[in-house]
Amino acid sequence: MPTNYTDVQDVKTAPKRLGLKLDFGSGNTPKNGFEGVDLYAEKARWRQNLFEFPWPWGDGQVAEIYCSHFIEHIPMAYWDVVKEECVFMPNENTVDLLIKFFDECYRVLQPGGKMVCLWPIIVTGKQIGRASCRERVYVLV
Repeated sequence: MPTNYTDVQDVKTAPKRLGLKLDFGSGNTPKNGFEGVDLYAEKARWRQNLFEFPWPWGDGQVAEIYCSHFIEHIPMAYWDVVKEECVFMPNENTVDLLIKFFDECYRVLQPGGKMVCLWPIIVTGKQIGRASCRERVYVLV
């Protein structure tokens, strides 16, 4: 954890350091013992757009990912594997952005690594979030 925030990283490739513990969508206050990852938070250790791939961390570099109330904000969009960009209309070269997000988590987690995701409870008959988000989250449960 940096003691001052001149140590913030905004890089394409992260320094190779094993055992990272990352808090995705942390804002300015990451979980204790974790490094914050947030595109917009001034005090986040890593200023990373989590909807652009590949992320700067190497294969198996991360020991733990904490992701509280972030995945419900992943837009109903697609990652074009040929153009390497986010698009809103699917085609034969695209994968759902939610699936791509979890594929990338799997890539950066070390073998035996841990990922904790928290998201709002989804109650049948209640209007919580967008329908497309609810349907996509059900697949994960």
